[in-house]
Amino acid sequence: MTNPFLTELKTQPEAAAFLSGFLKGVRVPSLLFSGAEGSGKKTHALALARSLFCKNGPGCPGCPDCRQVGSKTHPDLLWVQKGFFWPEEEDKRKSDEVTGGVISAVVEKLNLAPMNAPLKIAIVPNAHKMNVSAQDKFLKTLEEPPSRVLIILVTDQPGLLLTTIQSRCRIVRFHSLAPAVAEGILRSGGIDAATAKWASRASGGNLTRAFRYADKEWREFLEKAGKDFDRGLAGGDEAWLRLVDEYERMDPGFWDDEDLTASQRKARVAEEALRAGLALWDLRCKGEEPMPEGMGGADPSWVREALRRHLDLLPTHLNSRMVLDHFFLEARETLKTGPKPQVSWVESALRP
Repeated sequence: MTNPFLTELKTQPEAAAFLSGFLKGVRVPSLLFSGAEGSGKKTHALALARSLFCKNGPGCPGCPDCRQVGSKTHPDLLWVQKGFFWPEEEDKRKSDEVTGGVISAVVEKLNLAPMNAPLKIAIVPNAHKMNVSAQDKFLKTLEEPPSRVLIILVTDQPGLLLTTIQSRCRIVRFHSLAPAVAEGILRSGGIDAATAKWASRASGGNLTRAFRYADKEWREFLEKAGKDFDRGLAGGDEAWLRLVDEYERMDPGFWDDEDLTASQRKARVAEEALRAGLALWDLRCKGEEPMPEGMGGADPSWVREALRRHLDLLPTHLNSRMVLDHFFLEARETLKTGPKPQVSWVESALRP
């Protein structure tokens, strides 16, 4: 049984203090867990569910209720994510968007009495992926929730949720983990010291990514991408074109979600390559990794910021190759002329 009880979690003391009060009877019908990716929001949501459902308390070694919460199969727990609670239509299974139809089905189940738990719990682990229709359908339930129901929305992008959705939830904030904290958690999970240290530093303390990066195939991919970006920037246009061609054809077999379209897989490769570059340049900004040859006296912070900006462009559905090419053009120009001050589109529009 790997799912902890709420009292066993120590990484988010403010959130844990509020949720402990929840266990003592200070109940609200809807919670919004908001904070950085990999800060433990989903772990705390499941820990709260286990603490509410288990009849034996923290000393329980893993009763049927505990095991079902851990596997997300408990009849009174609705885990609203692909693979656990999703449309049956074949053409909709590849989308990770939470649709109005999904939420309608969730609401229907929430209106049924709990089967063997004191309440029903619906957890939406990527609440920002609810489309407008889904959020609209959830509003009435959030305004007038059925008795014996708890709704937990989890997001690292609260700005994508309607303000009316946010206002109807009690917000529980989660803070980014320090890499040393993530390293300790990885080591307690049986990962060797050297791998735990590298993965926690490369992930910037993002626990979700740290566990992923501890995998040998992931580490090899990330190290390759970081080196490839260095060579591409040092080698000029032709070297970069060859590199982008290679990454367009790349299809790693170790992605978590195998049910992706061709364009989604290309975007995933581009995203992880940019994240690898960002992690490397973040360490260089801290003086923990050496600068590559050919950079001269350039400030590493501008490369890090360029990587971060282009990583943010991928969710806008721009072509992934276009994003990589634009990053290269900006980086090469900056190497030649130095960084230019960033101008907002408002300032640009007001200029004569």
